[in-house]
Amino acid sequence: MNKSECIKKITFIADRMLETRPRSSVVMRPYIKPDFVSKRLRRGVHIDLAKFYTEAKNGDYAYVSVNLMCQHASKAALTVRGAVSFTVNGEAYTVDGKGCFKTCQDGEIFHIHLNEGDNSVVFKCVCADDVFELYYNCAHVYWPEYWTCDYLLWVRDTIPAEEYSGEQGFCISELIEADESRDYTDCGVSFPKPSVPGKIIDFEKIYGCESGRYALAYSAACCDGVLRIIPHSSCTVYINDQKTENYSLKKGDTIKIICERTDGGWGFECLSNDILSCPDFKSNRENGCTWLLLGSFNGADCPKVQFKEPYKNADGKVTFWCFSDGISYLRPYLDTSFFGQWFYAIMVGELGLLYCSEYKSEYGDYFRDSMHILYEYYEYMQYDAGVFGDVPFLKRSVRKGDLDSIGTIGTNLCELYLRETDAAEKKKIMGVLESLMKSIYTNIPRMEDGCFYRIDTMWADDTYMSCPFLVRMGNLTGSEKYYREAVKQLLMYTQRLYIESENIFSHIFYPDKNRPNLVPWGRGNGWVYLTFIDVIEHLPHDFDGREKLIQIYSKAVCGLARLQGETGLWHQVLNMPASYPETSCTAIFSIAISRGIRSGILEKAKYLPVVERAVCGLLEHSVDEHGDVVGVCRGSGSKDDPNYYARLETIKNDDHGTGMVLRALLELSELLD
Repeated sequence: MNKSECIKKITFIADRMLETRPRSSVVMRPYIKPDFVSKRLRRGVHIDLAKFYTEAKNGDYAYVSVNLMCQHASKAALTVRGAVSFTVNGEAYTVDGKGCFKTCQDGEIFHIHLNEGDNSVVFKCVCADDVFELYYNCAHVYWPEYWTCDYLLWVRDTIPAEEYSGEQGFCISELIEADESRDYTDCGVSFPKPSVPGKIIDFEKIYGCESGRYALAYSAACCDGVLRIIPHSSCTVYINDQKTENYSLKKGDTIKIICERTDGGWGFECLSNDILSCPDFKSNRENGCTWLLLGSFNGADCPKVQFKEPYKNADGKVTFWCFSDGISYLRPYLDTSFFGQWFYAIMVGELGLLYCSEYKSEYGDYFRDSMHILYEYYEYMQYDAGVFGDVPFLKRSVRKGDLDSIGTIGTNLCELYLRETDAAEKKKIMGVLESLMKSIYTNIPRMEDGCFYRIDTMWADDTYMSCPFLVRMGNLTGSEKYYREAVKQLLMYTQRLYIESENIFSHIFYPDKNRPNLVPWGRGNGWVYLTFIDVIEHLPHDFDGREKLIQIYSKAVCGLARLQGETGLWHQVLNMPASYPETSCTAIFSIAISRGIRSGILEKAKYLPVVERAVCGLLEHSVDEHGDVVGVCRGSGSKDDPNYYARLETIKNDDHGTGMVLRALLELSELLD
């Protein structure tokens, strides 16, 4: 291969990535928050029908219907609990369970097929043994406990009613007595009720009655006309951010009304809702969505209207927009499975696009726009989880209890920070970076010597999920503690995972047994090799421990090269030739070795042929005629048995592989004349 051929393949694959990972915009939608529903982060929906129908008796029943909106036709795991039978797109299933809701693991798991687009699910829920409830959770078949939310399987639950189309939620039928037999289609709807016109804006009902507080109502004109209001308290009107007493409106004008709480009340009555329609959210509702409300505040300063960050109210608590009906809230939604999603593998793919952006600026634009969503909505999601239990997207950004949800996101944000020129944006990015780093030091379990682990296991993967972020934060902040932590972690991982006889690494270490699993899974090793060269390159050249890392890396690369397969690809289990040639580990090894050559650590004459065989093998066996990347092992668990890893299926266009294939080509091009 020559440099020109590498560049052509880079654009061929990267263009296909953008084609299969379409952009989308964050959309604001109303959301009804029922008091009889509870949700947990990344888990399913628990509906307490006994709380909704307090008069229900044993044998009575009701139907709950929901649309599961799926981006791609796929198998899914539907977990259900309750005295329930249900249909999915008309196909019937039965659950013989009874008893109180506990967790989704206590429910029955059904493998179902979801079509692209909306899928109708109807649950018949029976009150039995004085328990009347429903729990449902839609997930990937390999991880049934977590509500699916990314490219592995993306599903959103929406209300199957035209007026509420696109809004998150469900419908509940009328209550049906035990001795009455009625089909779902014969039942009326008890929840949600049709929205009704709301002329009166009553802040006191929503925000309390403390004197001296202020609240904001926001709307816009959908046609020319005159704003007509009857104040119930002190009201100041702004049209297009200008204080005015002339209420003439042109289509598109924005209206803000600041109301002060007085003894006479708090709010106003609007007689011109027919010419108003807030343009900043999407809804099919005919009524009830004219005004957005925000409160309560001290002082008469008008808060800036924006829909990305929560506000601080007069009590120091965070708050956000709601509607005048008192039960609907404004929430952001992003209906994509790749773009703007908080998932470590997606970060790996997008970093590949960024590094290749010198050949087409569109790749860098995609990276920046996607990462922009992550940091712009980060603070909002922390607020949203506390209010609603689960968040509409960026689901893994909230708890950050594992390195998967921290490290690659932090690495990408560091790369974005270096390229950002706007001071205000850099400040926002750094705020998220500092929060992520705090999570590493406070949320991640450590062994007695300080090595990161996962309670029952320690994974080779977590070298890459931690150390590249740590050294980059050292570069950005100048703090040597991040360098020391990265070096320390790599040495501790090596102590536990390195297979001395073969100069490669085990995937897993078991703390309770004080031993590794001795299975050198390909991609697990890839993370380690790439981490070594990444840390070495980002450390100051004279930093203590760097030479030790170079020694380990050089020795391990020598062991790795001996295991390269005949096709140029390395195997799924490195020392198991019968296991399949695997794309992602081959690409990662190629990157790690190329960078070692360019850094002067590895001998070019010895290792460039290794890289060339790997990249040629990838192009022949791992990239099809459309530019799709194939042969990438799906996410792995942890086992002692090498056959477990050998049997793991592959996924097309999995971002563990796509971005790495791009980078492998890019690194080889840098080595070629």
